[in-house]
Amino acid sequence: MTDRLKGVEENLTKIHEAYENLVDGLESIRDQLNPDFLNEDEINQVEERLFLIQRLKRKYGPRLEDVIHYQQDLAKKLAHYGEQEFYLKKINEKIAISFEIYSKKAQELSKKRQLAAKSLEKEVLQQLKDLELPAAQFRVLFRSIEGNLSGIDDVEFFVSMNKGEKLAPLTKVASGGELSRFMLALKVIFTKLQGIQTIVFDEIDTGVSGHVATAIGEKMALLAKDCQVFSVTHLAQVASLANHQFLVSKSVDHTHTQTKVHLLSQEERASELAYLFSGNRSEKAIEAAKELLEHV
Repeated sequence: MTDRLKGVEENLTKIHEAYENLVDGLESIRDQLNPDFLNEDEINQVEERLFLIQRLKRKYGPRLEDVIHYQQDLAKKLAHYGEQEFYLKKINEKIAISFEIYSKKAQELSKKRQLAAKSLEKEVLQQLKDLELPAAQFRVLFRSIEGNLSGIDDVEFFVSMNKGEKLAPLTKVASGGELSRFMLALKVIFTKLQGIQTIVFDEIDTGVSGHVATAIGEKMALLAKDCQVFSVTHLAQVASLANHQFLVSKSVDHTHTQTKVHLLSQEERASELAYLFSGNRSEKAIEAAKELLEHV
């Protein structure tokens, strides 16, 4: 915009000078139209002025009035561009003020995040101990980045799930079962903090079995005291700890697939639990399932 203004101003100056020169020249010619007063320099000056006027008329004319009107238009544009420069300066000042406020708030947010991260590390480690990962380590690492809508922090979770292992990014070192338990630990913590009323776990127990599965079931049962918990599971140890158990089944005919959800009675629960942990519904398996339910 500055270059454009400069070009406009130069043209305006030329036209204005030509106009002034024309007026001066005509007056001079009128007053001094006498061979005694005309010398070679004065004649050259008049010729130069006339030549400049002709050039301006060819470019902006054809009439002298057109040249004068063009000069007036340029003057208006120059004033308009001057206003734009003023508003642009004001906008840049507002941007600078806003960026200063953003930077201050982003720094405050970063400090609060780092304080919260320390608390989160302790909470997660306690939850992981309850979920049969007593040697786990967990750190929240911060890296400064260029500011965006989320602030100036890039945050990454580093973990070591087993004794002797180095801390590494969660997504690179955790197995399926370990990742499931880590996610459950986070869910338990944030559900309490955010006051969530209902939470759904879709096979959060993937990749685990035995006493680890029992620990996961107990953790969800504990969480269910504060909110409503729905858990999709294929593990008898988890299903047996539920207050209510539903059987989800599918049936397929020639044209349709139907999904059915059935609330199980106590007897039906024993049968389904037997099938989950043994693959059959033998009398022995059902008795074991009933015993499992009695210890809940």
